[in-house]
Amino acid sequence: MYRHILIPTDGSKLAHKGVAHGLSLAKALGARITVLTVEPLFLTKKFAEFKKEWSAQATSVLKEIADEAKAAGVQCETIQTAQAGFTARNFATEILKPFASGEHPRPV
Repeated sequence: MYRHILIPTDGSKLAHKGVAHGLSLAKALGARITVLTVEPLFLTKKFAEFKKEWSAQATSVLKEIADEAKAAGVQCETIQTAQAGFTARNFATEILKPFASGEHPRPV
């Protein structure tokens, strides 16, 4: 069955329901998880402070999820990346980009 589950999150309460489900599934199957956040890439100085806050929030969310996975006995990797022009339309393409490039092993 599944050996590696990719779980994207934006840190929202709704997304955490998906995280909890993915973590539960991984535990039941003996799979590992990779949790991914994709931040918008801010290209102007005007948004530099907002980027810092956004990154800090994403880091915090990933740490909390990694701690939950550890407590559940599930191997967890986290990925925090930024993408210019990130939209819902190209969401699937963008979340799989690190895997397609070989930067990370493909989830199975």
